[in-house]
Amino acid sequence: MPPLIAARGPWWSTSRNIAPTRGSADTSIWYRGYYSFGIIGVDSGYPFLSPAHPGNPCLAAEYARAPNPGLYINTGYDPSYTDSNHTTPDCQTQSGSVSGRPAQKAAWLDVETQNSWCGQPGTACTVLTLNQYTLQGLIDTLTHIGALPIGIYSNRTQWSSIVGNLPVTGPTSDWVATGTRTAQQAVTYCASANSFSGSPVTLVQFVSGSIDRDVAC
Repeated sequence: MPPLIAARGPWWSTSRNIAPTRGSADTSIWYRGYYSFGIIGVDSGYPFLSPAHPGNPCLAAEYARAPNPGLYINTGYDPSYTDSNHTTPDCQTQSGSVSGRPAQKAAWLDVETQNSWCGQPGTACTVLTLNQYTLQGLIDTLTHIGALPIGIYSNRTQWSSIVGNLPVTGPTSDWVATGTRTAQQAVTYCASANSFSGSPVTLVQFVSGSIDRDVAC
């Protein structure tokens, strides 16, 4: 089920040694029968769904057609998104049991409308614990509703920049963005040494032309 991410980009998916067919380069993929798994985008690059950014309109159809489907959910944090428009009453109640400063509790509640993170250019914050609480809150919420297993998409460089050495518990697999150009090169990143969260590496991503593609480890 849903891989959480610490980066953005288009995605296509294919099993090892099988060439992908057609699909969109944005939020969706159409599959043929010989695929072994599928990754379907949920929120079109925006962590919050809204009338302006309603997410993937073909989600249900694509999920039904994909073999062994997984969901791809964008995440992020920005201190400007701590208002009532991004905080549901249920999350407000649940955050009462979370230990931390008010800003950290807001990070647990908030996932804003673009992929921004504290410590990154264009953000007005530098405290990486806010990123940590954001990801932990999403993982805890998905775990609470039974959306398991949960994986995270990133790589060691991005993870270090966004989360540092702070602990995030609950994910069971890493999806590594390799930057390589072929499936043969990408599979060399399946080794545990390339894990960023401490979980096993189960997917690796490579770039073919202008399209991101994935291989199962």
